[in-house]
Amino acid sequence: DGMLVLRSWVGTTVIGQPHTGCKSYAVDARHVSEPAAHQRLYLELEQERRKLEGEMESLERRKTWSQNDEDRHAAWFKRYRQILAEQIELRAVVIEAQPLAVAVNQ
Repeated sequence: DGMLVLRSWVGTTVIGQPHTGCKSYAVDARHVSEPAAHQRLYLELEQERRKLEGEMESLERRKTWSQNDEDRHAAWFKRYRQILAEQIELRAVVIEAQPLAVAVNQ
Protein backbone atom coordinates (compact mmCIF):
# COMPACT_ATOMS: atom_id res chain seq x y z
CA ASP A 1 0.00 0.00 0.00
CA GLY A 2 3.03 2.28 -0.28
CA MET A 3 3.63 2.63 3.46
CA LEU A 4 7.16 2.74 4.81
CA VAL A 5 7.55 0.37 7.77
CA LEU A 6 10.50 1.18 10.01
CA ARG A 7 9.79 -1.06 12.98
CA SER A 8 8.01 -4.37 13.24
CA TRP A 9 5.32 -5.04 15.81
CA VAL A 10 4.92 -8.73 15.02
CA GLY A 11 4.22 -10.88 18.07
CA THR A 12 3.28 -8.15 20.52
CA THR A 13 0.34 -5.89 21.21
CA VAL A 14 2.59 -2.86 21.73
CA ILE A 15 3.33 -1.18 18.42
CA GLY A 16 6.90 0.07 18.19
CA GLN A 17 8.27 -2.25 20.87
CA PRO A 18 10.57 -5.17 20.09
CA HIS A 19 8.52 -8.21 19.28
CA THR A 20 8.63 -11.34 21.39
CA GLY A 21 7.47 -13.70 18.66
CA CYS A 22 9.61 -15.21 15.96
CA LYS A 23 13.17 -13.94 15.61
CA SER A 24 13.27 -14.20 11.84
CA TYR A 25 10.59 -13.58 9.28
CA ALA A 26 10.30 -12.17 5.79
CA VAL A 27 7.68 -10.19 3.94
CA ASP A 28 6.45 -11.83 0.75
CA ALA A 29 8.28 -10.19 -2.15
CA ARG A 30 4.94 -9.45 -3.85
CA HIS A 31 4.25 -6.95 -1.05
CA VAL A 32 7.63 -5.19 -1.11
CA SER A 33 8.53 -2.29 -3.37
CA GLU A 34 11.32 0.20 -3.72
CA PRO A 35 10.89 3.22 -1.44
CA ALA A 36 9.49 6.34 -3.09
CA ALA A 37 11.67 9.46 -3.24
CA HIS A 38 10.05 10.99 -0.13
CA GLN A 39 10.55 7.70 1.73
CA ARG A 40 14.24 7.57 0.80
CA LEU A 41 14.64 11.13 2.06
CA TYR A 42 12.85 10.15 5.28
CA LEU A 43 15.31 7.27 5.77
CA GLU A 44 18.30 9.56 5.16
CA LEU A 45 16.93 11.99 7.73
CA GLU A 46 16.33 9.13 10.16
CA GLN A 47 19.96 8.07 9.85
CA GLU A 48 21.11 11.66 10.49
CA ARG A 49 18.72 12.00 13.44
CA ARG A 50 20.06 8.85 15.07
CA LYS A 51 23.65 10.02 14.58
CA LEU A 52 22.83 13.38 16.15
CA GLU A 53 21.11 11.66 19.09
CA GLY A 54 24.24 9.62 19.69
CA GLU A 55 26.49 12.67 19.50
CA MET A 56 24.28 14.66 21.87
CA GLU A 57 23.96 11.77 24.34
CA SER A 58 27.72 11.35 24.37
CA LEU A 59 28.23 15.04 25.04
CA GLU A 60 25.50 15.11 27.70
CA ARG A 61 27.34 12.41 29.69
CA ARG A 62 30.26 14.78 30.28
CA LYS A 63 30.37 16.47 33.67
CA THR A 64 31.75 19.73 32.32
CA TRP A 65 31.30 21.45 28.99
CA SER A 66 33.44 24.01 27.23
CA GLN A 67 31.91 26.90 25.29
CA ASN A 68 32.70 24.92 22.15
CA ASP A 69 30.68 21.98 23.54
CA GLU A 70 27.76 24.33 24.31
CA ASP A 71 27.85 25.76 20.79
CA ARG A 72 28.11 22.34 19.19
CA HIS A 73 25.20 20.98 21.22
CA ALA A 74 23.05 23.99 20.34
CA ALA A 75 23.79 23.52 16.62
CA TRP A 76 23.10 19.78 16.80
CA PHE A 77 19.84 20.33 18.67
CA LYS A 78 18.71 22.94 16.16
CA ARG A 79 19.38 20.51 13.29
CA TYR A 80 17.69 17.70 15.25
CA ARG A 81 14.51 19.77 15.54
CA GLN A 82 14.66 20.61 11.82
CA ILE A 83 14.91 16.92 10.99
CA LEU A 84 11.88 16.12 13.15
CA ALA A 85 9.88 18.85 11.38
CA GLU A 86 10.94 17.57 7.94
CA GLN A 87 9.98 14.03 8.90
CA ILE A 88 6.53 15.19 10.01
CA GLU A 89 6.03 16.79 6.60
CA LEU A 90 7.27 13.69 4.79
CA ARG A 91 4.90 11.45 6.75
CA ALA A 92 2.04 13.58 5.43
CA VAL A 93 2.94 12.86 1.79
CA VAL A 94 0.28 10.69 0.20
CA ILE A 95 0.98 8.98 -3.07
CA GLU A 96 -1.92 8.10 -5.31
CA ALA A 97 -2.71 4.57 -4.20
CA GLN A 98 -3.94 2.03 -6.71
CA PRO A 99 -7.09 0.30 -5.48
CA LEU A 100 -6.84 -3.44 -4.94
CA ALA A 101 -10.26 -3.87 -6.54
CA VAL A 102 -12.69 -1.68 -8.41
CA ALA A 103 -16.45 -1.98 -8.03
CA VAL A 104 -18.54 -1.05 -11.03
CA ASN A 105 -22.28 -0.45 -10.77
CA GLN A 106 -24.22 -1.08 -13.96
